[in-house]
Amino acid sequence: MDGGVARALPRRALTWPLLSPFWPARSATEHGLAPTFVGMKTRNGASLAMLLAVALVGCRDIEAIERVSLDDLDTTERARIDLGQRLFFDPALSADGTVSCASCHLPSDGGDDGRRVGVGVAGQEGRRNAPTVLNVGFKQHLFWDGRAETLEEQALMPLFADDEMAADRSTVEVYLAGDPLYPGMFAEAFPGMPPTIDLVAMAIASYERALVAPSRVDAFLLGEEAALSETEVRGMDYFRSNCAFCHDGPGVGGQRFARLGEEVPFPRDRQDDQGLFERTGDEGDKMTFVIPQLRNVGRTAPYFHDGSVETLEEAVELMARHQLGEELDDKTIADVAAFLRALDGDVEPALARDPFGDRGGTVR
Repeated sequence: MDGGVARALPRRALTWPLLSPFWPARSATEHGLAPTFVGMKTRNGASLAMLLAVALVGCRDIEAIERVSLDDLDTTERARIDLGQRLFFDPALSADGTVSCASCHLPSDGGDDGRRVGVGVAGQEGRRNAPTVLNVGFKQHLFWDGRAETLEEQALMPLFADDEMAADRSTVEVYLAGDPLYPGMFAEAFPGMPPTIDLVAMAIASYERALVAPSRVDAFLLGEEAALSETEVRGMDYFRSNCAFCHDGPGVGGQRFARLGEEVPFPRDRQDDQGLFERTGDEGDKMTFVIPQLRNVGRTAPYFHDGSVETLEEAVELMARHQLGEELDDKTIADVAAFLRALDGDVEPALARDPFGDRGGTVR
């Protein structure tokens, strides 16, 4: 990974065979949706469509991750992360000095804010639930509608959004140049370059890439079989057979888009936010969102793009219904939820520290 602090490892051999249940999404667009293959719920044999799907997109699965110690980074890499961490927690970057990146994405507590939707300057509520910032370096698409493709691009959008931090570019640059610490930190992180907004984005992105939080699931995938309980293993087996086509890769999601309500339409009274469609105007993109990463999902309630689901068990039940067309029994729901909670992990303690103490991001 760029930044030198995270890496995804080769996945452990799949525990489910080619002929097991396989449910790709029905819509395919240039935005990375799965190919169209209808009627692919066979359990007793591989249909032609299933075999074609595997040939085209492969058997997707979750992947183990591990982090590189901060102590192993070179001086410049560490300086950029330290600078990015200070910027991430600094509310003075916002228009009224009250909101930092950490206000909605607290690294020490799941990487989110625990609210239904984010809250910006002057108490303005946003439209969408704040995703976790932990492990965000593994994502291919950022924001629920995928409007950013890189962390550098993503870092500046909330900074200048009117309902988030509402910052002014020139005001931020004047503040950074006049601060007693920032000029020296920029000089260490970007030698010979004065503080600029572009360097702010690069530093914050470097910090965000360092927020890698391996879990007990990673230990299991790397061979430590005692890392998971029997219940968690059952949940993992179900998940890898039924959910990993979308929630795959090192982040267990975040790699592509999917339509919410693929098998059973999402309730009409919860379709005000049309996701990707609002960006593209393409009818095929209605109710299409970036597939969320599920690492640390046990700590990031409430769930879904609108923050409308309070418990992980309800989220599992609804996803099985709307995306797979299945009604799960209580035992399977409990198994899957147990596995998902085993994906929780922590970043290095130094990275979770607020450089401003009580003055930095304060939520919950």
